Amino acid sequence: MPFLFKEKSQFNKGVLIFKHSEYGVYKNMPEKIRRLVKDNYFVGVYFGFVMRLSESWGKNDVDFAVATDNVALGLSSDIPRISLNGFNFVDSPNEEFKETDIKKIYDFIFIGNSQTRKNLHRLTEGLKKADKIGLHPSVLIVSRVGSALEEKLNSYRINRHIQSLSDIARSKIRYIVFDSRQDQVPKDAIYLLMRQSKALICPSRSEGAARVVAEACLRRLNVISFSEMKGGTNNFLDSQYDIKFDDLNQLHLTMKNFMEHYDFYKQKPLLNSNIYLESESKLLFIRRISEITGIAYNDCFNTAKDLNMRNALSCHTNILPSKFTSKQTDETHTSVKMVMYLENLLNTRFDVINYAKAHLSDVFQFILGKIRKSINLIKLFL
Repeated sequence: MPFLFKEKSQFNKGVLIFKHSEYGVYKNMPEKIRRLVKDNYFVGVYFGFVMRLSESWGKNDVDFAVATDNVALGLSSDIPRISLNGFNFVDSPNEEFKETDIKKIYDFIFIGNSQTRKNLHRLTEGLKKADKIGLHPSVLIVSRVGSALEEKLNSYRINRHIQSLSDIARSKIRYIVFDSRQDQVPKDAIYLLMRQSKALICPSRSEGAARVVAEACLRRLNVISFSEMKGGTNNFLDSQYDIKFDDLNQLHLTMKNFMEHYDFYKQKPLLNSNIYLESESKLLFIRRISEITGIAYNDCFNTAKDLNMRNALSCHTNILPSKFTSKQTDETHTSVKMVMYLENLLNTRFDVINYAKAHLSDVFQFILGKIRKSINLIKLFL
């Protein structure tokens, strides 16, 4: 669901922020509808994932973008950018860090899902190579598996990798899997598991700015990250105490190096938390919204002072009418639902022609999506 930062009033336009995955649907709305939205709202787009934009992206439709460095690639200089992303809205740790107050049980922890871009299968391949050279790290893997066939097949492949390990190697692996549609691991449990770990492994091909990295840094974990990862995740890693590795095929050697030199790596200092915490970033967000829109700072501040921004821009905390969102997420991913949402937002009714066009667009996108998924599945096992 688009994030309504500020409702329109008799004095000011409102502020409406689409997620990048929703903007494409909005862009396909008839010009008459988009013009009506622009007459009533300043329109922004939040980039939760790395994207390369066309030269014409956002022309006449977008007033600003919310994206950290290396995420919205090719963004026109004519569109103001608020340099924030998901990891800028992290809660301050409730616990005070004390180096000796908790035992380090795991050498490495992975937290993510079973999408192939997360490269969890490359990590488990690395564990197989480590096993062959007699290296048996203690590893905790916490993974969500969604309903997509790609994720289920990849999860099966990961299980096969783990089952092929020697008995001693497999005994050191803890693999926690849960259904992303139903189960949720409490944040406090994740934070505890982090603090019981020495290093977070983030081998993804692409991200936006992975919040789990910020959460690890706030608990003084070392981060082992793929240097070629697209996005903004690697922007703030410590050049001395975090590791950016270049070759996924040699990940087991990176792990070996870390384990052999942990006495050095564990000296990692706490980073400047201002780049991560919501308490700091929200004020920057409010100030930039005021500058871009011309709405008085105090007006923006009063709107947002009690707002929890942690997942607001990426839509995950909004409590929304299901009639405006897709079945599996709380995002507005179809043209028909976008028309319904904008009707509600603007307190108006669109004619049947708009609904007919929206329905035809959804049918076309459904067929195109099935073709893309089929191609990706073929690529998965090539």
